[in-house]
Amino acid sequence: MTALSFSIIIATPSCSDDTSEVVVDDIGEKGDKGEKGDKVDKEADVTKGDKGDRGPLVERGATGSKGDKGDTGNANVKVYTQNIQNAVWETVGSASSGYQKLVINAPNILDLSTVRDAVILVYVRSTDYFPNHWALVPYYTDRNIRVDAVVNHRNLTLKKDQNGKPAVPTTFYEVKIATIQPSSPTEPISRIKNAPVDFKNYNSVKNHLKF
Repeated sequence: MTALSFSIIIATPSCSDDTSEVVVDDIGEKGDKGEKGDKVDKEADVTKGDKGDRGPLVERGATGSKGDKGDTGNANVKVYTQNIQNAVWETVGSASSGYQKLVINAPNILDLSTVRDAVILVYVRSTDYFPNHWALVPYYTDRNIRVDAVVNHRNLTLKKDQNGKPAVPTTFYEVKIATIQPSSPTEPISRIKNAPVDFKNYNSVKNHLKF
């Protein structure tokens, strides 16, 4: 800040013609400008009101009435499994022309009404589908191994051969029967007619059965 220094001459009346000169001391330095005050927030003084009370709970409405019972389904599925790993297969025909068969008794499953009215599916678990997967019978493999099943009243007969010979390098572990019962004899599922394949003439239909 620059200091200002000057003198003031005051003339006072006198009886003489001389003028008296009065010298005033130098005026001190000008002080620094004060800082600007903070802006006043007009809303700062507004006080937040208390939180309102929670409203009353609304009473839950009454449960609606139960709907009508649906129609009975068309099918009743049951599945049965049996271990056949140690079963003894019977050779039919000669070693150069024939097949092997295994008869599995199932009188409590393949009763007369089931065989007559139901749809019956047969599966086997063997080494034909590596390592030991289930396969729907009948099937025909790329090694010319063919397996078929004949469902009779009270029993199931499995048949197998390879290139028309009974010697088959396959291990069979389990057989599974799935029955699908219709809800009434008038349902379409009961009118499906069986189309058995003649095992002796298998070559004529093997393309149809090949996976």
